[in-house]
Amino acid sequence: MTVVEKFNYLFHLLIRMKLNYSLKFIWGVILIVLSLIIGGITKVVFILYLNNKSIAITMAALYIISWPMLVLGVWWVGKEYAESIQRYFRYKYYHKYVTAGAKKVVHTSQAVGTKAREKGNLLRNNVKVKINSEREKMRSRRKAVIIRK
Repeated sequence: MTVVEKFNYLFHLLIRMKLNYSLKFIWGVILIVLSLIIGGITKVVFILYLNNKSIAITMAALYIISWPMLVLGVWWVGKEYAESIQRYFRYKYYHKYVTAGAKKVVHTSQAVGTKAREKGNLLRNNVKVKINSEREKMRSRRKAVIIRK
């Protein structure tokens, strides 16, 4: 597989993955890869043809030119990639604490519901006791009235 075929395969793979990166990001990646390739080739050719001054100077110039390409590529990739990482961590942080908060609310509301049920049952029992005691008082009064007659 040639370099062009590999690049074409990589490009189509990125398209199939449907990554939402901008054209600037893709060009940044291309600049980084191109800079590394140019830098590697120029180092090898520089070392191999050290005796030939014109080739050595040309390779040194190309090597120096590859550095701004690398910096520009890193700048373009880094800015967008950093933003996407920040978005990811903001979402992950948000999701983590929202789910923790939601679990806490559910647990608290269940505890409050249990306490409310217990208080309701206690209140219901107190009311029943009072009603029964009032009924007993009424019955005893009726008996007292009937006995007096």
